[in-house]
Amino acid sequence: LCALFREAGVDVVEFRKLPDDPDLTRQELEAAISCGELIAFSGGVSAGNFDFIPDAMKECGLDIHFTRLLVKPGKPMTYATGDKTFVFGFPGNPVSTYVMFHLFALPAIRKLQGSRFLRKTFHLPMANTWKRRKAERLEFFPVQIIEKTGSQTALKPLEYHGSAHLAALGNADGLAIVRPGIHTISAGGLIEFWPLSVNRYIGV
Repeated sequence: LCALFREAGVDVVEFRKLPDDPDLTRQELEAAISCGELIAFSGGVSAGNFDFIPDAMKECGLDIHFTRLLVKPGKPMTYATGDKTFVFGFPGNPVSTYVMFHLFALPAIRKLQGSRFLRKTFHLPMANTWKRRKAERLEFFPVQIIEKTGSQTALKPLEYHGSAHLAALGNADGLAIVRPGIHTISAGGLIEFWPLSVNRYIGV
């Protein structure tokens, strides 16, 4: 997450690991608000017994704009603002954080820097059929570009075991995007492709 912010041109002034302590979480958030323009948490934003970030945001007087999204991965993504502060509560799993950073934090950073963020995607055929059982969420999953017969390129879904599977991103050329309501994309069918690579962040 620090690497993502630094590549976006943001100075990371402090990095801390916090224990599961509600009072300490609030104190650290108060201290961060006093000296930082952007604040980012990873973890502690869901609905478990040890997820204290949303309550800390409320206690610090921040306006919480959302705490849940119909997105996979990244459902518990949380975002809040203060007078001069922007607070991103990323999910704890690394793939979720990676996707949510590009989906929400990077556009916000570019706007604060006075520039535009244009999400560049295009469509490629699927190398093989892809299916899902539930289709209510916008979904992202890692894919590779492969060459098929006749030099035609296609997208091959990688082995992927969910939002904790960071290694899957290390082999990906980017993310496939599936819109809500779509259960199946047949082999040869077009799918939206977002060319992102994690390699530059983790040194693969």
